[in-house]
Amino acid sequence: MDLLKQLKDANSTRSEDSFDLPISEWSPSDWGLALAGEVGELCNLIKKLKRGDVAAGTLTDPYGKISDEIGDILTYLDLLAQRLDIDLSDALVRKFNKVSKKVGSDIELYNPYD
Repeated sequence: MDLLKQLKDANSTRSEDSFDLPISEWSPSDWGLALAGEVGELCNLIKKLKRGDVAAGTLTDPYGKISDEIGDILTYLDLLAQRLDIDLSDALVRKFNKVSKKVGSDIELYNPYD
């Protein structure tokens, strides 16, 4: 099974079962703000890494924490896409290929489930 499809199925079920939050209960703005919060947390970690807080010992395991934030971003991005009835795999393939064409690259993605 496609990992993004697996995420979609698990994410919607977990949102309802564990958080008592059907995806439709939040507006696209609500999901977008949640996503923006996670992106902000990632940027804050990157800022701390750049300014040397890691060397000073104030940020332990920065790459593990950065990886966690990227995971959170993907989770919220999927929830937002579901709320807007957008297939994340299709959106990714379409946009990636559009940019490849624009820049003259032969590198393209494909969705094996199409």
